[in-house]
Amino acid sequence: MGGAKNIEEILPFYYKWYNQKRQKKKIKMKIIFHDQKKRKIPYSEIKNLPKKYSSPMAINIYRNNVAIIMWRKENPFAILIKNEEIAAAYKNHFEIMWKLAKINK
Repeated sequence: MGGAKNIEEILPFYYKWYNQKRQKKKIKMKIIFHDQKKRKIPYSEIKNLPKKYSSPMAINIYRNNVAIIMWRKENPFAILIKNEEIAAAYKNHFEIMWKLAKINK
């Protein structure tokens, strides 16, 4: 959920490497942006929430992990939580947001 519009500028090498690796393994993602223009990202379903809910922070949920990332040009940082119950709670929250979000057009 969320994220930086300019992630390619903040972490250009990592972003390119990660995306190539993910696509090669055909790992699918569900992404909720905040009122962004239409974007095509391979192996992804994308929805949008209104701009008033936008934030430079992103929340990535995978397996039993939750990564809370503050994307900023200067000193981006992340908090990684490895906990099954917390990951499940964040997944539930994501599913609610997914139902409220609009399809990326």
